[in-house]
Amino acid sequence: MRAVQITEFGGPEVLNVVDLPDPVPADGEQLYEVSSAGVNFADTHQTENSYLAPQELPLIPGAEFVGTPVGGGPRVVGLLAGGGYAERVAVHPR
Repeated sequence: MRAVQITEFGGPEVLNVVDLPDPVPADGEQLYEVSSAGVNFADTHQTENSYLAPQELPLIPGAEFVGTPVGGGPRVVGLLAGGGYAERVAVHPR
């Protein structure tokens, strides 16, 4: 899958599109195909490492997504701890 990943902190110049393996859902999680990702001011803080908590690299920013479960199902709006700037995310379906 493609994702936007950062491997060093900074401004928009540190955002790189990379190919990564699909996330593997943990127990109770579902894999979703992301159709849209929220972009907000907190994401800029993540890329600069000036957010509320220190960030660890490498990092896929993004805390909101819209998508559908892999294999079918209704479209959802979801929140994540991070990783929304990707084609797929693994998250608990609640």
